[in-house]
Amino acid sequence: MRGTGSRRRRAAIAGSALWLLGAGCASDGPDPWEPMNRGLFAFNEAADQYLLEPVAKGWDFVLPDFAQTGLDNFFTNLGAPVEILNNFLQGEIKEGYLHTWRFLLNSTAGVAGFVDVASMAGWPSYPEDFGLTLGTWGVPNGPYLVLPIFGASTVRDTVGIGVDAVATPYGYFVPIYVTVAARATDLLNTRAIFIEEIAQSREEAFDFYVFVRSAYLQNRAARLSGTLTGRARQGVVTPSTESEEDLYYFDDFDDELEEEEDEPPGD
Repeated sequence: MRGTGSRRRRAAIAGSALWLLGAGCASDGPDPWEPMNRGLFAFNEAADQYLLEPVAKGWDFVLPDFAQTGLDNFFTNLGAPVEILNNFLQGEIKEGYLHTWRFLLNSTAGVAGFVDVASMAGWPSYPEDFGLTLGTWGVPNGPYLVLPIFGASTVRDTVGIGVDAVATPYGYFVPIYVTVAARATDLLNTRAIFIEEIAQSREEAFDFYVFVRSAYLQNRAARLSGTLTGRARQGVVTPSTESEEDLYYFDDFDDELEEEEDEPPGD
């Protein structure tokens, strides 16, 4: 009976993934669900400003920087097995091999990953996820999607989040409340680390929703293009293919205004 239940869960996950990918392929444009996404974005912003941010500020006040860095290293190392799996799924055999040794080094000499010994030794990192793996297999992005709590995503990356969660090894060996507590601690610690950066972005962005969307899509496109050097990239939103409203580079616009002001009036 236990095996039957496991097969049913895998079938349900696979069915959901196929439905999401089908819906994504049938849509046009990077953000056809913008009204819904803006509503979810507003919910996330309210949850952040009235709950997560105040707690993160207290966390940042109590915990010194070295402790926050140690926790960040620990959770990064904890997620390494899934990243290694995606290295191999993308055909990155050398990177997967080196990533495995990086994980072993940090897990032992780095005291369960709290100290990033590998980076100190000059070892590079090869972070990957199943959303990027799908991209290397030619699966298109699908529409941009804002998830409650998780934030910016796409249809493809949402499927990737689900697969990575199922593939996470420690979730099968600890109670669910331990997994939830670990994810919450990781989220809180990460939010504390980026308090100043997020506040500055909110202040400077003309439309913070568009700013986050543009930053996310460009970041994912850059990471995917790095894994797909020399191959055709299907369904990847790159900065050059985004609409002008998605880009927050005003230097060229300001230069044009200055040139117009310097030009003498026509005869």
